[in-house]
Amino acid sequence: MASFFQPKAYGPELLALAKQIGVNPRDGRLMLLVEDMAKPESLPARWTSKFDLKKKRWVYTYLPTNEVCYLHPSIDYYRGALFMDMGGYRVLLRNLEARPPTDEEIARMNEYFAIGQDEDPYIREVGQLACVAPLPEGFEEIPDETGTGAMYKDKETNIMLDEHPLDAYFRELRDRRRRELARRRLATIKAMQALRMLHRSGSKDTYRDESEGKDEEEKEELEKQMEDPRLTALMLEWQLLQVRDGESM
Repeated sequence: MASFFQPKAYGPELLALAKQIGVNPRDGRLMLLVEDMAKPESLPARWTSKFDLKKKRWVYTYLPTNEVCYLHPSIDYYRGALFMDMGGYRVLLRNLEARPPTDEEIARMNEYFAIGQDEDPYIREVGQLACVAPLPEGFEEIPDETGTGAMYKDKETNIMLDEHPLDAYFRELRDRRRRELARRRLATIKAMQALRMLHRSGSKDTYRDESEGKDEEEKEELEKQMEDPRLTALMLEWQLLQVRDGESM
């Protein structure tokens, strides 16, 4: 009988992605992250991907300029997610418990990540987590020239970064949480639409009887009263979310 922990066989597409972020294909848990990389929705707006079977590599194209690259456009997010999954998140939680960031620090971090004060707490939590983000192994924090900020040196390549190595991870986390909430709201809207249809079906005869003999203006007013205001509010919110998503592309 096959063992429950027997390594899964993966195709060349996933093996190529595993190589991009340094995941051992025998680690089924981390391969879930690799599988996420293969989803079309993992790509930023206006990017497409195609696997070159002959060269066994992925080709990513930015449609507005036809720019081509061979690493996932969100590779920094996935490297950050891998670091978090392999122990970084536990360190982050210990940092959070040892020294919780102040409200002022969280507000500054949310401003840095373009997270509004009126956004959902689930999204604003990203700023709180970023305040106590650990430094991945191999990086060194160095004061900048002004003495008020920091630079980050990759000790292996000697490349200097002007932002924390996990900033790309937190930006993508912010966007994913926004999309998650948008999907939840859309699901609520669809449920409300179904309820409205049932309501209309059940009250159709009543509406016909009540509108009998009324002029057109009175009929319109009666129809408005039958609309569910909660659905109207949710539909407006969804339209605003679509506009915001389009502006960020």
